[in-house]
Amino acid sequence: MSIYYNFKHHGEVQDELKKQYEREEGKSHNNVYKLTCQVCGKVFYCKNKRAAYCSYRCTNDGYIQRRRERNIKTARKCQQCGADFVPTRQDAKYCSAACRQKSYRKRNG
Repeated sequence: MSIYYNFKHHGEVQDELKKQYEREEGKSHNNVYKLTCQVCGKVFYCKNKRAAYCSYRCTNDGYIQRRRERNIKTARKCQQCGADFVPTRQDAKYCSAACRQKSYRKRNG
């Protein structure tokens, strides 16, 4: 069974899981869960209650959204002069090379 096969028959799998969910809805040991996709908002059925996405595409779109949120750059204060600046690197502490050099000379005499 390949990934292509699973993806090709995704609708059939969802129909089968939906029927199983509806049959076991009142029972205490329900092993199929009705979930909502975090990206598109579509309702889907899955045996893993921690699933967050309805498809491979939504999984990828969710990853792209999280990556964009991580890469949003926020303003910081320069540790040398106190000016606000937007860093080009995640570990930037100074607004410029001049401030970095002043701080170095201050620390090392």
